[in-house]
Amino acid sequence: MRLTARAMWKAVCFLSVLISVSGQASEEWVSGTVRRIDTDQQKITIQHEEIKSLQMPPMRMVFRVSSAELLQGLSMGDAIEFTVAEQSGTYVVLKAKKKP
Repeated sequence: MRLTARAMWKAVCFLSVLISVSGQASEEWVSGTVRRIDTDQQKITIQHEEIKSLQMPPMRMVFRVSSAELLQGLSMGDAIEFTVAEQSGTYVVLKAKKKP
């Protein structure tokens, strides 16, 4: 089966949109509780509620963080809200704040 140049162009455009959407941050703020912090590895373990934008059920999960500064001021047991994105197959916390 041969594809026309136009059909190939449509396929390339469609795939580029899918790739760009999958790497975008979820603007959805998710509630969770900090269970572990690993500053050396820039990771945080969070018991979180459902993340609807990623179709992820509630669970305890280890996330990478976008920067080590994000972990400053957080402690085990803190109730937080955070945003997360999938980047190259890894879930990364982009923003986090303690709940009042």
